[in-house]
Amino acid sequence: MNRRTLLTMALLASLCPVPAIAQDGAEHGALRITGSPSDAQLIDRLWRGYAAGRPDARMAKSLHGAESTLAGVYTGTADIALMARETREPMERMAFQWAMLTPPFEVEIATAGIMADRPNAQLGVFVNTTNPLAGVTMTQLDAVLGDERLRGGRAIATWGDLGLDGSWAAARLQPYGPEVESINALYVRRLLMKDSRKWRADFRATKDDAAVVAAVAGDRHGIGIAPLRLATPKVRAIAVEGVAPDTTGIASRAYPLARAVRMVVYRPEDGAIDRRVTDFLRHVLSPDGQAAIAEDGVYLPLPRERAAAEAAKLQ
Repeated sequence: MNRRTLLTMALLASLCPVPAIAQDGAEHGALRITGSPSDAQLIDRLWRGYAAGRPDARMAKSLHGAESTLAGVYTGTADIALMARETREPMERMAFQWAMLTPPFEVEIATAGIMADRPNAQLGVFVNTTNPLAGVTMTQLDAVLGDERLRGGRAIATWGDLGLDGSWAAARLQPYGPEVESINALYVRRLLMKDSRKWRADFRATKDDAAVVAAVAGDRHGIGIAPLRLATPKVRAIAVEGVAPDTTGIASRAYPLARAVRMVVYRPEDGAIDRRVTDFLRHVLSPDGQAAIAEDGVYLPLPRERAAAEAAKLQ
């Protein structure tokens, strides 16, 4: 065992412990893919399309869950990680870069689905059904959830600050959201709050995503962010930047909170990714690969121009 392997193992033990990843039936020369068991059907569907014209192609899957997926690549037991969530910042990125001497190379392959129970669930901004608010901007939402307001907006304390009048104008709003170290909270921080770690003093973190929706359902002055699939008749998901959180807005990526599904690989410093890896990624981003994603039905295919842009990264 060489020095870099030993040091890598020591780092992972201290910074980012993960379950061991078995090479489930891996053969010499097989393309090794790691991911979550819930994505097994999609991986098989994509592989069948890819292998149809390649009789010698072989694949080995290691599907042990979202928390160990990326580690498969930086510990050398996988070639491709199908990430069912965003990379944890900075811990996972640092571990990858320390082990591989280069950052993880990420390629978007799909848009996260709306109703699927996945770690990268599409998020909605919920208000109580008695609330007449139609929507918010990203700058307003930053002020609703965060304290630093790095988007430059003014402080928002009441519903009048969001444009409501009458009896709503003076009523104080109450923000709810997920635990601040959860994947969803980290995504909101990075995308919306420009990586600020300062949530509002009155921000109420709930025990889980369903509790966010329940809190807003029981609080007519509440506003919260949670997966769209958890909506109930007592809450309403509002527009963000004038875009409704529906299939059209999300699939087109016009909805500002839309999340992506990625495949992560190792690209050495000279930029030469393993040819088998790039061939498979090009297939996934091709019209046939995107059609397979649509047929699978869990995730949404990328807009054509976005798929082309991701494929161009492989040149």
